[in-house]
Amino acid sequence: MRDLCRGTAVLATTLAALLVACWPRSSWGQQIVYVNNDQSPGNSVSALAVNPATGSLAPVPGSPFGTGGSGSFAPNIDGVDVVAVEHFLYATNSNPLVTNGGSVAAFSINDDGTLSTIPGSPFPTLGTKPNGLTVSNDETLLFVTNFQSNTVSVFDIETNGALTLVAGSPLSVASEPLGAMIDSPDALLFLSHSGLASVGVYSVGGGGSSLTPVAGSPFGAGGGERGLDVNAAHARLYVADGSNSSISGFAIGGGGALTAVPGSPVAVGAGSEPTDVLLHPSLGVLYLSDDALNNIDVYNIAGNGALTAVETVSSGGNGTAGMVIDAANNRLFAINGGSSATPSRDVTVFTIAPATGMLTAVAGSPFPTGVGSGRGSAIALATLPRSTCTDLTPALCSPGGGPLKTDCVSEWLVSTTPPPPVNPRTNLPLNRVICQNGNPGCDFDGSGTDDHCTFHVQVCLNNQDPHLPTCSPTNVASFELLRPRPGAALNDAADNANVVAFETAIGGKSCNNDPQTRSCLADTDCVAGGTCTNPPVVGVPFVHGKTPIIPPPPTPTPTPSSAPNICSNVMDITVPLRSTTSGFAAKSKLFMVKVRTSNARVLDLDMLTLTCLPAS
Repeated sequence: MRDLCRGTAVLATTLAALLVACWPRSSWGQQIVYVNNDQSPGNSVSALAVNPATGSLAPVPGSPFGTGGSGSFAPNIDGVDVVAVEHFLYATNSNPLVTNGGSVAAFSINDDGTLSTIPGSPFPTLGTKPNGLTVSNDETLLFVTNFQSNTVSVFDIETNGALTLVAGSPLSVASEPLGAMIDSPDALLFLSHSGLASVGVYSVGGGGSSLTPVAGSPFGAGGGERGLDVNAAHARLYVADGSNSSISGFAIGGGGALTAVPGSPVAVGAGSEPTDVLLHPSLGVLYLSDDALNNIDVYNIAGNGALTAVETVSSGGNGTAGMVIDAANNRLFAINGGSSATPSRDVTVFTIAPATGMLTAVAGSPFPTGVGSGRGSAIALATLPRSTCTDLTPALCSPGGGPLKTDCVSEWLVSTTPPPPVNPRTNLPLNRVICQNGNPGCDFDGSGTDDHCTFHVQVCLNNQDPHLPTCSPTNVASFELLRPRPGAALNDAADNANVVAFETAIGGKSCNNDPQTRSCLADTDCVAGGTCTNPPVVGVPFVHGKTPIIPPPPTPTPTPSSAPNICSNVMDITVPLRSTTSGFAAKSKLFMVKVRTSNARVLDLDMLTLTCLPAS
């Protein structure tokens, strides 16, 4: 299990690396998928923003981002990797025959998901064909497998994200190390050794200065070992046997010794090429990607570690490799790297059934990575810090045009790159945003050929906004959407869809415990079972006039919420283009809300205008 934010190790395999940026749960925001494209020459990392409502992917502005090195474009997936610690992303460049081959690229992760190269990057490993990456439990050391030189390079992670080789690195290990993982309270390093048909277990010496094989290491497996994973209890390890069409499973004993579980290795099927394994964080379920058959197999795990196949789903792509699960355990992402003969270079997104772990592809899958070469095999997932209206610079929120003394009660937060223009009088973003259809910086539906723009909008309540010094937030008693008005006869289809988006985000119309799409305004108010509690919907009833509609009567009206700096989940707000005889023309939508405090005389009336321009 690759646990995203448990406060210990940041985990990775050579084929499915996790990117972990462990901000507090209450600050969960936009999720970004990163893919190491393994291109030669000129490797890069693609960054794709996850639509919080649908799971679809769209490129982050500026994607892909060059690594400064080169990948291998192997005919079979030998693997590159991508992993992060806090706000830093690391990606291997595995081609030793070009400048900066055999290196690790280092990036800072910006708040919008874009990447900035850290000075000095890429950093040489002094080994040949680096692949797998993993991070020590205290997140101070980065371990890199060097496949062809049979070594592991260990780096100190500096405060600015730069890497410094530990004295004595690279360190010798058994032949052909590929996947890497530290997932043990005992500071043990697990490596898949492809050529030896085995898994190596190593005790990590002080400061990463030594790697000592535990007794009996390496431990025999099926053959052609690739991606590996360890369960949450640190009691089981599973590895994909690429050349044996099987999965090997082990019990982890005292000191790290491995013992095969019953039935191991488990045959997958003729013609298969297992590539990666991934364990569901809370269910006894294992996912296996298959590079040759282009699918994902789902297995139930018995109490003794034995595996039973229960489902096979197609990825819809080619060369299915690395996988990752989001922090809420709601979605699984898989990279399809393709092959030199049949390139794919896309990502499939699945929803995960909460009770069984079964997979269903989301509409539109797979989604392109945006590159025309290479064979990506590693995928990562970042959850960026959730935006609020408290930042000093730049100002992110628009008060919406109400009186300055009450404007902090409710503010608009619209996601755009670059940010919306600023009102020169207030130095705050204008409450008017213009977007051209298909511009990935503001139109988040991923299409420039449709008839509308999809804006990402949040409502932030009870804000301690440093840009509004004359406004002191107290509480929020009710929220009313004046335009578009719910149920109005003149509403068009987009108006009605936007009403539902507001009702879901603000009124708690539904709750699915997903930090990206949950309807409750605070994480603690959305609990398993699909209800908003403590108090319901953070004490903010959605009203028509003075009549609450969510929650509906006779539900008691919640007490006013004094929780500060609460931003709703991201809403998909649709603004259609105007159809004319000569094509599409610009069209705007006006949004108006009224937010009251417990003092009936104190209210905030805010407006927002969103304009969609036709694609050029």
